[in-house]
Amino acid sequence: NKLGEFLISGCERAKAGVAQVEVTFALDANGILNVTARDKVTQAVANAEIKADKGRLPEEEIDRMIAEAEMYRAQDEESGQKLQMKNGIESAMYKALGQARDRGDEEAQEQIENIRDWLEFDAD
Repeated sequence: NKLGEFLISGCERAKAGVAQVEVTFALDANGILNVTARDKVTQAVANAEIKADKGRLPEEEIDRMIAEAEMYRAQDEESGQKLQMKNGIESAMYKALGQARDRGDEEAQEQIENIRDWLEFDAD
């Protein structure tokens, strides 16, 4: 759903993906979304105020969405911690594999590769 639009003019031309525009979103207590965009080079600024006059979700739906977001935040944090641990294990494993290769220790290489295969198979 399109909430609104605005045009920021006076920006310096730049290649796609290179433009330096800082965008700020602020939602006030009345449900009004204020969007500000500022070109970091020219300091050109554009603002938009988006009011929830029509098509606003019922309060119960908003409360449900907030509760759902809170529930998923804990899951996201847990997933992030698991990913950090897995990355640490993989880093140590690849370091050990490199050391085993440098020593010519084929038995250690095979064991480490088996662990790597197991980690990749059981990715959860």
